[in-house]
Amino acid sequence: MPRRPFFRPQRHRGARRQPARPRYLRGAAPRETNRLRLTISEWRLALRIARRAVWRSRGTSLIVVLMVLLPVAGFSAAAVIIHSSLPTPSEKIAAELGSTEAKVLAWYPPDPELTQDPFDPGHVVHMSDDNPPDGRSPDDAAVRALFPPNTRIVKIDNSSVRAVTEHGVGEFPVTVGPLWDPMFAGRTHIVDGEAPVSDTDALVTPAALTRLGVRVGDSIRITHPVETNLTVTGVLSDAQNTADAEGIYLRHGEFAESIHADGATYFLPNAPISSTDLPRLNHAGVTVLSKQILSEATQADLADSAGLWRTYGVVLTMAALFATFEIVLLAGAAFAVGARKQQRALAVLASVGGQKRMLTRVVLAQGIVLGGLGGLAGTALGIPLAAGYMSWTDDGSATQYWGFHVSPLALGGILLLAVLVGLISAVVPARAAARFDVLAALRGSRRPATPSRTAPRWGLLLLLLGTGATLLGAVTIPLFSWTETGALKGTALGALLLGPLLAQVGALFCGGVILRFVARVLSRLGLGARLASRDSAANTARSVPAFASVMVTAFLAVTAITVGSAMAAANDVRYTYQALPGQVRVYLPSDDGATPNEIADVVRADLDTSAVATFYRPLTTWDDSTGEPLSGEVVVPDVPTENRCPLDPLSPEYSDQASATQIDRQSRDWRCDPHAQDATLNPQPITVTDAAGLRAAYGDRLPQSVLTAFENGAPVATSRAYVHNDRVTLQWWEPDASWSDPDEAQSPLAEKTLEVVVATPPKPLNTRLFVSTETAQKLGIELQPDVLLATTDSEFTTAQIDALNGDLEAFGTSAMRETGPPQTMLYVIIATLLIAGVLFLCASGVAIGLSRADGRADDATLAAVGATRMLRRSFAFWQAIGLVAVGTLIGSAAGILISYGLTLAGATGAPEFSPPWLTLAALTVGMPVLIACGSWLVASRPAALTRRAAIG
Repeated sequence: MPRRPFFRPQRHRGARRQPARPRYLRGAAPRETNRLRLTISEWRLALRIARRAVWRSRGTSLIVVLMVLLPVAGFSAAAVIIHSSLPTPSEKIAAELGSTEAKVLAWYPPDPELTQDPFDPGHVVHMSDDNPPDGRSPDDAAVRALFPPNTRIVKIDNSSVRAVTEHGVGEFPVTVGPLWDPMFAGRTHIVDGEAPVSDTDALVTPAALTRLGVRVGDSIRITHPVETNLTVTGVLSDAQNTADAEGIYLRHGEFAESIHADGATYFLPNAPISSTDLPRLNHAGVTVLSKQILSEATQADLADSAGLWRTYGVVLTMAALFATFEIVLLAGAAFAVGARKQQRALAVLASVGGQKRMLTRVVLAQGIVLGGLGGLAGTALGIPLAAGYMSWTDDGSATQYWGFHVSPLALGGILLLAVLVGLISAVVPARAAARFDVLAALRGSRRPATPSRTAPRWGLLLLLLGTGATLLGAVTIPLFSWTETGALKGTALGALLLGPLLAQVGALFCGGVILRFVARVLSRLGLGARLASRDSAANTARSVPAFASVMVTAFLAVTAITVGSAMAAANDVRYTYQALPGQVRVYLPSDDGATPNEIADVVRADLDTSAVATFYRPLTTWDDSTGEPLSGEVVVPDVPTENRCPLDPLSPEYSDQASATQIDRQSRDWRCDPHAQDATLNPQPITVTDAAGLRAAYGDRLPQSVLTAFENGAPVATSRAYVHNDRVTLQWWEPDASWSDPDEAQSPLAEKTLEVVVATPPKPLNTRLFVSTETAQKLGIELQPDVLLATTDSEFTTAQIDALNGDLEAFGTSAMRETGPPQTMLYVIIATLLIAGVLFLCASGVAIGLSRADGRADDATLAAVGATRMLRRSFAFWQAIGLVAVGTLIGSAAGILISYGLTLAGATGAPEFSPPWLTLAALTVGMPVLIACGSWLVASRPAALTRRAAIG
């Protein structure tokens, strides 16, 4: 190596500086040999090209961004809403305990195996299988004995009273105890006025103040259980109350004792309770919510205690999986269309030395850019959407939305998911972009797609595997739920979740075969149908993702509607109706004061009724001083042993250990239906009425044959639980006999067997057997009035009920309006229908729009050869029918399949699979026709003819 000179020669002033020699002439190693730097530089170039390509093809890019934005916005809003529905430890302490140290509930009898959820005293994790020796929950003295003698304990009781309202008389819950004390700061505060100072002072909620029609300082008249006047000293706001909650708050005293308050809750202002104290208290039948234990918890602990994931985890996971699958399909279709539009630009890049991996990275980079844009926009949109939804649905309770919780970790994960979805969506178009013919792309020609021979085979295999996995998982989950084998149960759950996904992926692989079959069928329906169906079959790259996206949307919609309807039906079955929803029951007094006709006249005068029916029960006389029955009889229907559920110990098919066969039978056997089980375990005395009363009880939904049989003397049973060989056995019992306890070895006074007809009421009524008054007289049953049932064609208002109760005070009775169970699931179904409809229209519109955008040259060719506007409309109509109808039918079938599996697994709580067929038919038939008609309307002649690309 030559030696460097020890001095540097001077450069003359004004001499021009020579440019540096290239690196490859200086003997240095080229930078490109560094693989990492080469990869980074290529990705930088790919991202730069992708960013410019995204801007040039703004229409297609906007579709992809929207496809990512909409579900990401939904995911972000759902994440905020769910996190806001779960409390932080400090929020739960404030709303539940205020400034106290613990809340104590004495709800259970002493049990050495009783174990509570440490964050929810109302949820018991484990109890003894055998009944404890002492079957009573701890009383006040027993609870206080569990703590040191000097421990301060504040007792809060609950009761109810009837008070005079602005329009009449109403029922109000009463809370007895100093819930307004500063120790409850954070949970309660006095909005207006002052705290009570005597036992005749009261605080009321804002809603109660409005209904009572009074102001602070006025008096309210209590009419039951004792008559007195209470002075309203202020208005109290309780964090656990909704905005429309009506309540009265009193001090402990003489009046509080006279209304027989019970259901006590104990608060410990100064006695901390640690987790080591829980076993001792639980074994005594006491559960505790402790400030010290809550302070050591995390929001994740409270979320797990709430059971949100255990209850809705399957549904949320399934919705997330299929929503992501749909994004990938739609975005992938849009990428495919965009990549074909960029073939010439990609060909130019390849012609100047761009390698295949560079072309692939350019398309993948577009997926990253568009996924990131959609994720950022969706996340930014989801937060205000969540805020708007929470504001719209807020009921005023601090325990519905504990706060506005925005989790950066959850939103960051959703944003990362959006980028990954964009990247995954671009994988197939990127592979196709690296394998096209460069010369053909530069010439502007393209070849028709060649159908794959292996894809349908794999598709059929996946279709069969997915269907089998779904059914297998549904059948096996109930079996494993009674065992300790968590791995097998998790495998069955995974099969139930992944089965429908595999089935739809299989349908996607078979898409070309399906579209070619549809083309053969539709080709016979005219020229427009022939052109549209063949165009879809020939361009599977855009047609298959289009119908697959509709398929996934239909699957999600059908699954949500079917499962929601099943859960609503199960909730409805578990609720025992005293009357049909909207009807009013008036309890008839047992004394000889007023006749049923006189009370019925009052009901007709106060309510706009369409019918008022009277119901009777067997006469029983009670001793007013001792409360013991003096004379009379109880007539109840007998339960044949063969009608008892096999899991009932009194059933001849019962065994000590519930086998898999019995457990499976419980979900299929009508005898194990909740209503039938309640009828067999809790038989009720007969109800006697006439034909008008029977029609009112069934809401005028009785066949004429049932009415005729009833008028001819046959009783009408609401359940098959009492019927054997079309006959029912009536049993006469003494009033003090254990006629409702089948474990007691007693015999009835008499029995009588009658022919019976079974008529299932619209709602599961508390009444088991209706007997006509003529039949009761023939059987020698003495009757006494029981209730009046008022029916209206409209809805009774609260003011009307208050006015009626005010007039019924003179008769010593009251009225009750049947509202049924909370209609939460109904609101969920309605919201699901609206969301599903929007998603259906969006997915279908995007899918058809992509198909039409990709086939614009074909439209121009049709116009060039003289195609009429009606032919173009027919083309658009039948293309929508071919894509949307096929996707809807396949997705609906998959949705019904998974719903059936969830019903078998017991996830819906419904005893049998009974989807709303009318609603599903409207969705699967009406939506494709609606979208096809819309496609027919918007189809028009192209504004300008374009050159048809060469085929070669």
